[in-house]
Amino acid sequence: MTSDTDDSRFKARNWNDAIEARDGDFFSLKELDIANPRVLDTLIKIYKYWIVNADVDGFRVDTVKHMESSATAIFCNAIREYTQRVGKHNFFLFGEIVGDDAVIEQYIGRNSRIEGTNERFPSLQAAIDFTLYFVLEDVIKGLANPAQLRRRYDFFRDFYADHGEAGRYFVTFVDNHDQVGKAKKRFLAGTPYPQQAVLACSYLLTAQGVPCIYYGTEQGLDGAGGDDGAVRECMFGGRWGAFDTVGAHVFDPGNTIYRGIGAVVQVRAREPALRYGRQYFRPISGDGENFGQPLDGRCTLAYSRILDSEEVLVCLNLEDRQRSDFVTVDEHLSAPARSMRDLLRPDRTFTVQSSGGRACVQVPLEPHQVAILKVD
Repeated sequence: MTSDTDDSRFKARNWNDAIEARDGDFFSLKELDIANPRVLDTLIKIYKYWIVNADVDGFRVDTVKHMESSATAIFCNAIREYTQRVGKHNFFLFGEIVGDDAVIEQYIGRNSRIEGTNERFPSLQAAIDFTLYFVLEDVIKGLANPAQLRRRYDFFRDFYADHGEAGRYFVTFVDNHDQVGKAKKRFLAGTPYPQQAVLACSYLLTAQGVPCIYYGTEQGLDGAGGDDGAVRECMFGGRWGAFDTVGAHVFDPGNTIYRGIGAVVQVRAREPALRYGRQYFRPISGDGENFGQPLDGRCTLAYSRILDSEEVLVCLNLEDRQRSDFVTVDEHLSAPARSMRDLLRPDRTFTVQSSGGRACVQVPLEPHQVAILKVD
């Protein structure tokens, strides 16, 4: 559908109607006839131009649900073949698909049939994980039971034969340029605890998925307002700066949030288990005898990433007070009497104990502190 008028008859209103979402105008943006080969070929040539001239390493394909699936597959295959030919063998194509897992599955991990032919082309390599996004913020801020988070990964175990591989199909995030489905405010808007941004990004960097950190989160930007501009603050200062960025740039390498996230990034780079391992949420205990999954958000959120014979234990204190919980570990990989070292603070070590019928380690944490433990 194309239109050079503002006739409201062409506007999509029901985003859950597949045909209307695909063929209608997107608010004031006019629908492109990408089913027309000339239109699609022109778009592909434009994106090829930017890849080679701007040295682009990947594309976030916006509003995929509003595009014909076969045209999406043709576009993705054309870009993938071109980047292979010019030597970009790790070019990354991921899409924004606002929907549940059944909708997302149409575009990832499979081939899409080209309408009217017997050909199939690979589509997107991954999709933005909105299912996680809708629960993660409240869990990290201690406002929701982490059981909501665990259910996200139960789906991976039920749906994927190799649930350790499932994360490569999903791009995880807490901040976005439009905050779809939420009020127009960043993760840090209204919170008195900037360290929670480190907690959130630490989760993204150590849990299953492809972590995506939205610009400015690492500098503590906390915009909020009535439209998308509230979450698109300027990073460059000058007279264009929104909110508190007028007249000042926001590239401070000494920012405590920036430094905290950077430390976790370095650990992730060194530990393959944090990138490729299976994930298991760990029962905790306050007394070392009675263990269970957290009952509310005021807890130590703990999970292990296991790859081959290595276990890396991640502990996040979601409270604004000190905690010193006992956390379950794998008794075969992190056996009692072994020592575990905090990879973020190598001077801290903890002895694995046998208590409550399991192997566990007691992990003292300051308010909103992160610890990443591994057998010495």
